[in-house]
Amino acid sequence: MYIHTDAELATGHKRALELTYAYNHTKPEEEDKRQDILQTLIDAKGKVFIEQNFRCDYGFNIHVGNNFYANYDCTILDVCEPTQVRRELYKLSVKVAFCFIEFGSMDQTLYEVVFLFA
Repeated sequence: MYIHTDAELATGHKRALELTYAYNHTKPEEEDKRQDILQTLIDAKGKVFIEQNFRCDYGFNIHVGNNFYANYDCTILDVCEPTQVRRELYKLSVKVAFCFIEFGSMDQTLYEVVFLFA
């Protein structure tokens, strides 16, 4: 069950906020630094290209393949697994949401992918 006040999740979210802040404030020519931050933040199998500004909840639930590319203002809400994308190209201002929702005593899993283009 997803409880946003869980200490482990709070620590993971703070880590993601710090890394995305660092990433979003790199210069375009700092490609190596950008790759290092992304490799630390998400599970990337090879080079990853994400234009600024990038946002995510935790990062550790995001798994992408080599040469993954996302254009400007990509937001991935990765509150649960799987958030897996192999070699995809995302357009402007894409939003991807994966979530787990529990309703009372009934467990219902909802994996929702939302693409919003500006």
